[in-house]
Amino acid sequence: MAFEVDMRVIVQHCDSKLYYAGPNNWAAEASKAMDFVNSQRAAQFIGQSQMPDVQILLHTPEESREVLIKQFRRKPPRAKNRRQTA
Repeated sequence: MAFEVDMRVIVQHCDSKLYYAGPNNWAAEASKAMDFVNSQRAAQFIGQSQMPDVQILLHTPEESREVLIKQFRRKPPRAKNRRQTA
């Protein structure tokens, strides 16, 4: 007996929690998110688009579950060495 689960690879903004739905389009619902088919395509797209602060999720619509695959966070600015003078 075969067990089949519908899974989608989607991109979500880490802070707003909106899902990437296409060029200049973000959606509040995962069902409206663009399906990248696999994580490699999603990662390539994120790199080419230089999208900061997003994460790739594996989403199963039937169970409304999301599994984090990879997170792409902007690096925090480095603290400058400041000398204190007395």
